[in-house]
Amino acid sequence: MHFLSGSKRFHDEKIGNSGRIDIIERVAYGIGDFGCNLIYANIAAFMIFFYTDVVGMSAAVVGTVILISRVFDGFSDVIVGTLVDRTKSRYGKARPWVLLSAVPLGISIVFLFSEPNFSYVGNIVYLFIVYNLTTTICYTSYAIPHGTLVALMTQDQYQRSLLNITRMVLGTIGALFVSTTTIRLVNYFGGGAEAWQYANIVYGILLE
Repeated sequence: MHFLSGSKRFHDEKIGNSGRIDIIERVAYGIGDFGCNLIYANIAAFMIFFYTDVVGMSAAVVGTVILISRVFDGFSDVIVGTLVDRTKSRYGKARPWVLLSAVPLGISIVFLFSEPNFSYVGNIVYLFIVYNLTTTICYTSYAIPHGTLVALMTQDQYQRSLLNITRMVLGTIGALFVSTTTIRLVNYFGGGAEAWQYANIVYGILLE
């Protein structure tokens, strides 16, 4: 769905435009948040369960990996924001980031929900690397530029508010979709570690 959020309409030439943004453009932008929550809500709701109940790691270890990774995530937000601001292309500042980061994000979520077949320590290292690849790098590279698009599309505060309402509504729909569909998908694919991988392949495809 990133190709809709990264539509050619979302070009930096929109800066200074105080005209009306039509409903199709607002929905196309909001679908980007639907895609974001296919990843974010999935991680928030099911990642700890997957690594504790399916992979067999302790909750304390998984929580520690997440806590440490938050530090790196804070730095990555600033770095990506700075890089987006400095980006110069015929497609604008933010749109190239949305288009280019969606594919790695869709792939990384599959690896995050794949059972590592290493030693216990190896599994921890795997989780740390793949979790940071997914959240700190790929998700940040998608979400920060996508959020920036609002300021690039229009300077009209009312139009910006409509865009933000649309993205929040579609983002919520995305989160509800994940919460009501994931377990059904896992059961459909037969349960177990491979089923979680297959379910996230579906989400990765939907994100694209």
